[in-house]
Amino acid sequence: MPEQLLIIDLSRRTFEKRAIPGEILEKFLGGRGLGAYYLYTSLRAGVDPLGPENVLIFSGGPVQGSNLYYSSRSVLSTKSPLTGIYLYSVASGSFGHQIRRCGYYSIIIKGRSGTPVYLAQALQFALNSRGGCHHGYGLPAKSALELESPVKVEGKGSLVKNAAIDRILYDSAVLCTFTSRVIGLENIRQAVNAIEGRGYSAEDLKKIGLRILTLERLFNVREGITRQDDYLPGRIMQDPLPDGPNKGSTVPMDALLDEGYRALGWDPASGAPAKETLAELGLDDLALASLKAL
Repeated sequence: MPEQLLIIDLSRRTFEKRAIPGEILEKFLGGRGLGAYYLYTSLRAGVDPLGPENVLIFSGGPVQGSNLYYSSRSVLSTKSPLTGIYLYSVASGSFGHQIRRCGYYSIIIKGRSGTPVYLAQALQFALNSRGGCHHGYGLPAKSALELESPVKVEGKGSLVKNAAIDRILYDSAVLCTFTSRVIGLENIRQAVNAIEGRGYSAEDLKKIGLRILTLERLFNVREGITRQDDYLPGRIMQDPLPDGPNKGSTVPMDALLDEGYRALGWDPASGAPAKETLAELGLDDLALASLKAL
């Protein structure tokens, strides 16, 4: 039986079930990945985050409904009312398990109701911005000792990319990322293959993580985000550090962006994923409208 998606329309007070194509689950895994896919394909560019066209997507992953340690998680995906771009939030609790045990991978809530509507359980998720948060792309600073110098630009693009992919895979399998040093991606790979009957290799999972990262960026590019929006505040870039081992240093923002875009396969001028990257990750069809606008 195909995995199911539940769509609840608050405006019409209706719901429907849809099968999730197997190739979509294979490409995006679940959780954060599945939420990014359905958010991108459900919304047109410029949708009002507080309007009825925006959606709330609650997702579990392959390990929800199992007895795997630290799997009491679920993911919310939406367009942020605060920033106007892509947003996801991860929550603990039994909601992810309940979604999966009801036979669904994701629940999409759309529309607007004139009166409160209760969906079996109060939805208790807080929205927050991922701009200045360690969660979205992991903690690359923990690996900074691998570099010859903390102020050296070369190598930091790959460092950030790899940390982000690891974090995204945990969020898409929907596991607590505090366990990353205990469980590791190899155990996640084995668990997902055993539960889902798939044959993912370690490289397959890394590619899925990069695909999800790229799709999230593509969503933001479609909303008007460019390279100029990736710059840190002027004080961080212009004011030299007053003390410490890197006293006198400033952040070489342009060089860092070039390095990061190069590692991620993004266009250095616009900050958008390059056509070659989209093709390699199988995102050509989703990106067509965005590419026409670039």
